[in-house]
Amino acid sequence: MEPTGTALGAQDLSIGYPARGRKGGRLYGALSLALRSGELTCLLGPNGAGKSTLLRTLGGLQRPLDGRVTWQGRPLERYGARERSRLLGVVLTDRSQAGGLRVRELVEMGRYPYTGFFGRLDAADRRAADEAIEAVGMTAKADSYVAELSDGERQKAMIAKTLAQQCPVILLDEPTNHMDIPAKETLESAFKAYTGTMLFVSHDRYFIKQVADAILVFEKDKVMYYPFGYDHYISRLKASQDGNLPALMQAKDAAMVEALAAVPKRERHETSQLSTDEAYLEWKFALAAEPVAKAAEEVEKLNKNIINADWTKENVDKLRQQYENAVDSWTNECTKWYDIYLDEMYPESDF
Repeated sequence: MEPTGTALGAQDLSIGYPARGRKGGRLYGALSLALRSGELTCLLGPNGAGKSTLLRTLGGLQRPLDGRVTWQGRPLERYGARERSRLLGVVLTDRSQAGGLRVRELVEMGRYPYTGFFGRLDAADRRAADEAIEAVGMTAKADSYVAELSDGERQKAMIAKTLAQQCPVILLDEPTNHMDIPAKETLESAFKAYTGTMLFVSHDRYFIKQVADAILVFEKDKVMYYPFGYDHYISRLKASQDGNLPALMQAKDAAMVEALAAVPKRERHETSQLSTDEAYLEWKFALAAEPVAKAAEEVEKLNKNIINADWTKENVDKLRQQYENAVDSWTNECTKWYDIYLDEMYPESDF
Protein backbone atom coordinates (compact mmCIF):
# COMPACT_ATOMS: atom_id res chain seq x y z
CA MET A 1 0.00 0.00 0.00
CA GLU A 2 1.35 3.44 -0.95
CA PRO A 3 1.77 6.20 1.64
CA THR A 4 -0.78 9.00 1.71
CA GLY A 5 0.19 11.95 -0.50
CA THR A 6 2.02 9.84 -3.09
CA ALA A 7 1.81 11.01 -6.70
CA LEU A 8 4.08 8.55 -8.49
CA GLY A 9 5.25 5.39 -6.77
CA ALA A 10 7.13 2.15 -7.38
CA GLN A 11 6.92 -1.18 -5.61
CA ASP A 12 9.59 -3.89 -5.75
CA LEU A 13 10.89 -2.35 -8.96
CA SER A 14 13.78 -3.97 -10.81
CA ILE A 15 15.36 -1.82 -13.50
CA GLY A 16 17.83 -2.61 -16.25
CA TYR A 17 17.85 -4.21 -19.68
CA PRO A 18 16.88 -7.72 -20.76
CA ALA A 19 20.01 -9.84 -21.03
CA ARG A 20 21.09 -10.50 -24.61
CA GLY A 21 24.28 -12.47 -24.74
CA ARG A 22 26.77 -10.57 -22.61
CA LYS A 23 24.83 -7.31 -22.78
CA GLY A 24 22.02 -6.13 -20.57
CA GLY A 25 21.23 -7.13 -17.04
CA ARG A 26 19.71 -5.85 -13.83
CA LEU A 27 20.97 -2.53 -12.43
CA TYR A 28 18.82 -2.41 -9.30
CA GLY A 29 16.25 -4.74 -7.83
CA ALA A 30 13.40 -4.51 -5.32
CA LEU A 31 13.33 -0.70 -5.32
CA SER A 32 10.37 0.93 -3.62
CA LEU A 33 9.83 4.67 -3.55
CA ALA A 34 7.12 7.28 -3.32
CA LEU A 35 7.25 10.75 -4.86
CA ARG A 36 5.19 13.06 -2.70
CA SER A 37 2.66 15.36 -4.31
CA GLY A 38 3.97 18.88 -4.80
CA GLU A 39 7.57 18.01 -3.96
CA LEU A 40 10.66 18.70 -6.09
CA THR A 41 13.09 15.82 -5.58
CA CYS A 42 16.61 15.40 -6.90
CA LEU A 43 17.94 11.91 -7.64
CA LEU A 44 21.63 11.51 -6.83
CA GLY A 45 24.05 8.67 -7.39
CA PRO A 46 27.33 7.79 -9.10
CA ASN A 47 27.61 7.70 -12.87
CA GLY A 48 26.31 4.42 -14.23
CA ALA A 49 24.19 3.75 -11.16
CA GLY A 50 20.99 3.65 -13.20
CA LYS A 51 19.51 7.10 -12.56
CA SER A 52 18.54 7.68 -16.20
CA THR A 53 17.22 4.13 -16.46
CA LEU A 54 15.04 4.74 -13.40
CA LEU A 55 13.64 7.92 -14.96
CA ARG A 56 12.84 6.10 -18.19
CA THR A 57 11.16 3.30 -16.27
CA LEU A 58 9.13 5.63 -14.05
CA GLY A 59 8.08 7.56 -17.16
CA GLY A 60 6.80 4.45 -18.91
CA LEU A 61 9.43 4.68 -21.66
CA GLN A 62 11.10 1.46 -20.59
CA ARG A 63 9.53 -1.66 -19.13
CA PRO A 64 10.69 -2.71 -15.66
CA LEU A 65 12.31 -6.10 -15.32
CA ASP A 66 10.05 -6.71 -12.37
CA GLY A 67 7.70 -4.81 -10.06
CA ARG A 68 5.45 -1.95 -11.06
CA VAL A 69 5.15 1.81 -11.33
CA THR A 70 1.91 3.36 -10.07
CA TRP A 71 0.07 6.65 -10.34
CA GLN A 72 -1.94 7.25 -7.15
CA GLY A 73 -1.97 3.51 -6.52
CA ARG A 74 -3.00 2.41 -10.02
CA PRO A 75 -0.44 0.62 -12.25
CA LEU A 76 0.87 2.99 -14.90
CA GLU A 77 0.51 0.44 -17.70
CA ARG A 78 -3.28 0.56 -17.29
CA TYR A 79 -3.33 4.12 -18.62
CA GLY A 80 -3.55 4.75 -22.35
CA ALA A 81 -0.89 6.82 -24.13
CA ARG A 82 -2.97 10.02 -24.22
CA GLU A 83 -4.07 9.65 -20.62
CA ARG A 84 -0.52 8.95 -19.50
CA SER A 85 0.78 12.04 -21.31
CA ARG A 86 -1.65 14.10 -19.25
CA LEU A 87 -0.10 12.70 -16.09
CA LEU A 88 3.60 12.52 -16.90
CA GLY A 89 6.07 14.75 -18.70
CA VAL A 90 9.57 13.44 -19.40
CA VAL A 91 12.68 15.30 -20.59
CA LEU A 92 15.74 13.14 -21.21
CA THR A 93 19.24 13.98 -22.43
CA ASP A 94 18.54 12.65 -25.94
CA ARG A 95 19.10 15.32 -28.59
CA SER A 96 15.83 16.63 -30.01
CA GLN A 97 15.10 15.56 -33.59
CA ALA A 98 12.60 18.38 -34.11
CA GLY A 99 15.04 20.62 -36.01
CA GLY A 100 12.48 21.39 -38.73
CA LEU A 101 10.03 22.88 -36.24
CA ARG A 102 9.99 26.37 -34.81
CA VAL A 103 10.27 26.63 -31.03
CA ARG A 104 6.64 27.67 -30.68
CA GLU A 105 5.49 24.68 -32.76
CA LEU A 106 7.57 22.30 -30.65
CA VAL A 107 6.20 23.67 -27.40
CA GLU A 108 2.64 23.57 -28.71
CA MET A 109 3.07 19.83 -29.21
CA GLY A 110 2.85 19.61 -25.42
CA ARG A 111 -0.83 20.55 -25.73
CA TYR A 112 -1.85 17.68 -28.02
CA PRO A 113 -2.93 15.39 -25.13
CA TYR A 114 -5.77 17.89 -24.60
CA THR A 115 -6.83 18.51 -28.20
CA GLY A 116 -9.53 16.70 -30.14
CA PHE A 117 -9.21 14.17 -32.94
CA PHE A 118 -7.85 16.74 -35.42
CA GLY A 119 -5.31 18.14 -32.98
CA ARG A 120 -6.49 21.74 -33.30
CA LEU A 121 -5.23 24.18 -30.70
CA ASP A 122 -7.57 26.73 -29.16
CA ALA A 123 -6.72 30.03 -27.50
CA ALA A 124 -6.16 28.38 -24.11
CA ASP A 125 -3.68 25.92 -25.64
CA ARG A 126 -1.72 28.69 -27.33
CA ARG A 127 -1.71 30.73 -24.14
CA ALA A 128 -0.35 27.74 -22.16
CA ALA A 129 2.42 27.31 -24.74
CA ASP A 130 3.32 31.01 -24.65
CA GLU A 131 3.47 30.96 -20.84
CA ALA A 132 5.77 27.93 -20.89
CA ILE A 133 8.06 29.59 -23.45
CA GLU A 134 8.23 32.71 -21.29
CA ALA A 135 8.89 30.66 -18.13
CA VAL A 136 12.12 29.24 -19.55
CA GLY A 137 13.22 32.55 -21.08
CA MET A 138 12.74 31.61 -24.75
CA THR A 139 10.24 34.26 -25.86
CA ALA A 140 12.83 35.96 -28.09
CA LYS A 141 13.52 32.60 -29.79
CA ALA A 142 9.89 31.49 -30.13
CA ASP A 143 9.90 31.81 -33.92
CA SER A 144 13.40 30.38 -34.42
CA TYR A 145 13.88 26.90 -35.84
CA VAL A 146 15.02 24.30 -33.32
CA ALA A 147 17.89 23.42 -35.66
CA GLU A 148 19.25 26.96 -35.14
CA LEU A 149 19.37 26.68 -31.34
CA SER A 150 22.34 25.95 -29.13
CA ASP A 151 22.26 22.77 -27.04
CA GLY A 152 21.23 24.75 -23.97
CA GLU A 153 18.42 26.47 -25.86
CA ARG A 154 17.20 23.13 -27.20
CA GLN A 155 17.06 21.86 -23.64
CA LYS A 156 15.01 24.88 -22.57
CA ALA A 157 12.63 24.36 -25.48
CA MET A 158 12.06 20.73 -24.49
CA ILE A 159 11.42 21.74 -20.88
CA ALA A 160 8.95 24.38 -22.10
CA LYS A 161 7.13 21.70 -24.10
CA THR A 162 6.81 19.61 -20.95
CA LEU A 163 5.63 22.59 -18.88
CA ALA A 164 3.01 23.26 -21.56
CA GLN A 165 1.64 19.76 -20.94
CA GLN A 166 0.56 20.99 -17.50
CA CYS A 167 0.86 17.48 -16.12
CA PRO A 168 1.12 16.80 -12.37
CA VAL A 169 4.45 14.92 -12.58
CA ILE A 170 7.61 15.85 -14.49
CA LEU A 171 10.75 13.72 -14.78
CA LEU A 172 13.96 15.37 -16.04
CA ASP A 173 17.48 14.13 -16.73
CA GLU A 174 20.19 16.79 -16.25
CA PRO A 175 17.90 19.77 -16.98
CA THR A 176 20.69 22.38 -16.71
CA ASN A 177 23.05 20.70 -19.20
CA HIS A 178 24.74 23.18 -21.58
CA MET A 179 23.15 26.19 -19.84
CA ASP A 180 24.91 29.35 -18.72
CA ILE A 181 24.26 30.99 -15.36
CA PRO A 182 21.42 33.33 -16.47
CA ALA A 183 19.65 30.38 -18.13
CA LYS A 184 19.99 28.31 -14.96
CA GLU A 185 18.57 31.15 -12.88
CA THR A 186 15.57 31.39 -15.21
CA LEU A 187 15.05 27.64 -14.98
CA GLU A 188 15.33 27.83 -11.19
CA SER A 189 12.45 30.32 -11.13
CA ALA A 190 10.38 28.13 -13.46
CA PHE A 191 10.90 25.07 -11.28
CA LYS A 192 10.02 26.94 -8.09
CA ALA A 193 6.82 28.19 -9.73
CA TYR A 194 5.82 24.66 -10.76
CA THR A 195 3.21 23.32 -8.33
CA GLY A 196 3.31 19.65 -9.30
CA THR A 197 5.66 16.80 -8.45
CA MET A 198 9.12 16.72 -10.00
CA LEU A 199 11.99 14.23 -9.99
CA PHE A 200 15.19 15.37 -11.66
CA VAL A 201 18.72 14.07 -12.02
CA SER A 202 21.47 16.66 -11.75
CA HIS A 203 25.15 17.09 -10.95
CA ASP A 204 24.76 20.86 -10.56
CA ARG A 205 25.16 21.24 -6.81
CA TYR A 206 24.18 24.91 -6.67
CA PHE A 207 21.01 24.26 -8.69
CA ILE A 208 20.11 21.27 -6.50
CA LYS A 209 20.60 23.36 -3.38
CA GLN A 210 18.34 26.11 -4.69
CA VAL A 211 15.54 23.94 -6.06
CA ALA A 212 15.27 20.52 -4.39
CA ASP A 213 12.85 20.02 -1.50
CA ALA A 214 14.11 16.49 -0.96
CA ILE A 215 16.85 14.13 -2.08
CA LEU A 216 16.73 10.53 -3.31
CA VAL A 217 20.10 8.78 -3.22
CA PHE A 218 21.15 5.55 -4.89
CA GLU A 219 23.05 3.95 -2.03
CA LYS A 220 24.43 0.47 -2.60
CA ASP A 221 21.40 -1.74 -3.25
CA LYS A 222 18.65 0.66 -2.18
CA VAL A 223 17.28 4.15 -2.60
CA MET A 224 17.43 6.47 0.39
CA TYR A 225 14.97 9.32 0.91
CA TYR A 226 16.27 12.48 2.53
CA PRO A 227 13.51 14.99 3.31
CA PHE A 228 15.39 18.20 4.15
CA GLY A 229 17.17 19.09 0.95
CA TYR A 230 20.73 19.12 -0.29
CA ASP A 231 22.49 21.07 2.47
CA HIS A 232 21.28 18.73 5.15
CA TYR A 233 22.14 15.68 3.08
CA ILE A 234 25.71 16.98 2.69
CA SER A 235 26.06 17.86 6.38
CA ARG A 236 25.01 14.38 7.45
CA LEU A 237 27.19 12.83 4.77
CA LYS A 238 30.25 14.64 6.10
CA ALA A 239 29.38 13.71 9.67
CA SER A 240 29.16 9.99 8.94
CA GLN A 241 32.29 8.01 9.75
CA ASP A 242 32.30 5.71 6.75
CA GLY A 243 31.44 8.32 4.14
CA ASN A 244 27.97 6.90 3.46
CA LEU A 245 24.73 8.64 4.24
CA PRO A 246 23.28 7.26 7.50
CA ALA A 247 20.25 5.11 6.85
CA LEU A 248 17.79 7.63 8.20
CA MET A 249 14.94 6.34 6.14
CA GLN A 250 14.44 4.21 3.05
CA ALA A 251 12.21 5.66 0.37
CA LYS A 252 9.69 2.89 0.95
CA ASP A 253 9.31 3.66 4.69
CA ALA A 254 5.65 4.56 4.97
CA ALA A 255 5.90 5.95 8.49
CA MET A 256 8.26 8.72 7.46
CA VAL A 257 6.32 9.64 4.35
CA GLU A 258 3.08 9.68 6.33
CA ALA A 259 4.66 12.03 8.88
CA LEU A 260 5.85 14.41 6.18
CA ALA A 261 2.56 14.19 4.29
CA ALA A 262 0.92 16.15 7.11
CA VAL A 263 3.30 19.08 6.57
CA PRO A 264 2.18 21.48 3.81
CA LYS A 265 4.85 22.42 1.29
CA ARG A 266 4.73 26.05 2.43
CA GLU A 267 5.53 25.04 6.00
CA ARG A 268 8.32 22.71 4.86
CA HIS A 269 9.96 25.68 3.14
CA GLU A 270 9.66 27.62 6.39
CA THR A 271 11.24 24.74 8.26
CA SER A 272 14.11 24.61 5.79
CA GLN A 273 14.98 28.19 6.76
CA LEU A 274 16.22 26.78 10.06
CA SER A 275 19.73 25.42 10.16
CA THR A 276 19.87 21.99 8.60
CA ASP A 277 20.59 20.28 11.92
CA GLU A 278 17.70 22.10 13.60
CA ALA A 279 15.35 21.01 10.82
CA TYR A 280 16.53 17.43 11.09
CA LEU A 281 16.13 17.33 14.89
CA GLU A 282 12.69 18.91 14.70
CA TRP A 283 11.58 16.22 12.26
CA LYS A 284 13.20 13.32 14.12
CA PHE A 285 11.93 14.34 17.57
CA ALA A 286 8.41 14.90 16.24
CA LEU A 287 8.41 11.48 14.60
CA ALA A 288 9.68 9.81 17.80
CA ALA A 289 7.07 11.65 19.89
CA GLU A 290 4.10 10.20 17.99
CA PRO A 291 4.10 6.79 19.76
CA VAL A 292 4.56 8.60 23.10
CA ALA A 293 1.41 10.64 22.46
CA LYS A 294 -0.56 7.55 21.37
CA ALA A 295 0.53 5.64 24.47
CA ALA A 296 -0.48 8.60 26.68
CA GLU A 297 -3.91 8.67 25.03
CA GLU A 298 -4.36 4.98 25.82
CA VAL A 299 -3.46 5.58 29.47
CA GLU A 300 -5.96 8.43 29.69
CA LYS A 301 -8.65 6.31 28.03
CA LEU A 302 -8.15 3.41 30.47
CA ASN A 303 -8.08 5.80 33.42
CA LYS A 304 -11.54 7.06 32.43
CA ASN A 305 -12.75 3.48 32.01
CA ILE A 306 -11.66 2.67 35.55
CA ILE A 307 -13.49 5.70 36.94
CA ASN A 308 -16.71 4.73 35.15
CA ALA A 309 -16.38 0.96 35.61
CA ASP A 310 -18.63 -1.46 37.42
CA TRP A 311 -16.85 -1.93 40.71
CA THR A 312 -16.79 -5.69 40.78
CA LYS A 313 -13.48 -7.18 41.85
CA GLU A 314 -13.03 -9.18 38.65
CA ASN A 315 -13.70 -6.18 36.41
CA VAL A 316 -11.53 -3.82 38.45
CA ASP A 317 -8.61 -6.25 38.45
CA LYS A 318 -8.87 -6.61 34.69
CA LEU A 319 -8.94 -2.85 34.13
CA ARG A 320 -6.10 -2.33 36.60
CA GLN A 321 -3.93 -4.79 34.68
CA GLN A 322 -4.75 -3.08 31.39
CA TYR A 323 -3.93 0.27 32.93
CA GLU A 324 -0.58 -0.94 34.28
CA ASN A 325 0.32 -2.41 30.88
CA ALA A 326 -0.57 0.89 29.20
CA VAL A 327 1.57 2.82 31.69
CA ASP A 328 4.47 0.44 31.06
CA SER A 329 4.06 0.98 27.30
CA TRP A 330 4.01 4.75 27.77
CA THR A 331 7.14 4.57 29.95
CA ASN A 332 8.94 2.49 27.32
CA GLU A 333 8.05 4.95 24.56
CA CYS A 334 9.25 7.85 26.70
CA THR A 335 12.52 6.02 27.28
CA LYS A 336 12.96 5.47 23.53
CA TRP A 337 12.33 9.16 22.86
CA TYR A 338 14.83 10.13 25.56
CA ASP A 339 17.43 7.77 24.11
CA ILE A 340 17.01 9.43 20.70
CA TYR A 341 17.30 12.84 22.36
CA LEU A 342 20.55 11.89 24.11
CA ASP A 343 22.02 10.33 20.97
CA GLU A 344 21.36 13.48 18.95
CA MET A 345 22.08 16.17 21.54
CA TYR A 346 25.02 14.49 23.31
CA PRO A 347 26.56 12.10 20.78
CA GLU A 348 29.92 11.96 22.57
CA SER A 349 28.52 11.27 26.05
CA ASP A 350 28.37 7.97 27.91
CA PHE A 351 24.74 8.37 29.05
